[in-house]
Parts: sequence; C-alpha cells; structure tokens
Amino acid sequence: MVRILADDKEAPKVRGQAAEGLAYMFDLVKADSPEFELAVKTLLEALSDPSLEVRYNAIFAIGATKHPPLIPALEALLGDSTPVPGWDDTIGKKAADAIEWLTWSKSS
Repeated sequence: MVRILADDKEAPKVRGQAAEGLAYMFDLVKADSPEFELAVKTLLEALSDPSLEVRYNAIFAIGATKHPPLIPALEALLGDSTPVPGWDDTIGKKAADAIEWLTWSKSS
C-alpha cells in the first residue's frame, strides 16, 4: 500500500484507496516499528498531494494511526475549506475529524 500511495504514476483514485487501505492496517503494527514509520512518512507526504482524493484519504489514515503526535500536521489543514468531490466534506472538516479520533485515542 505504501509503495502504491507513493507512486505518482498510479491513478489518484488508486493512490487514494491505498491510503485508505493503510488506515485499516495500523492496528497490526506498533508505532515504533519501521513499517509504521514508513507508512506515516508516506501519508504525511500525501497531505500535499495535488489530488484531493489522495489528501482526503491520507487524512483519514493518519486519524486511524492512534498516534497523537501527528495532530500538528492535521491542524495545519483545519482552515482548508476545499470541498472534496464525491464526499459531502472538506479537507479541513476531515482534518478536524481525524484530530478528534487522535484526541479520543489519546484519552482511551
């Protein structure tokens, strides 16, 4: 999934799905593992992708990490009111949701 997400030759829809797929795998790896670190690094890079779908799904996946130190990266997106076609959402709203998930996981 990481390789597909990082490959800008892949279609944005495929890369977005790869980011979403990573979200479902974070329960399988520890936060201090090389796999986790590589996935997070790739997702953070995807936050500035030209494709809204890739960015949107990267935000979702970051929220799924249960890793509160990633909150500042999401806070930088809160003011982004760009609507995401196909979703009744904006980049900033999805970032707010992800921050809420990370904050909730921090208190659990």
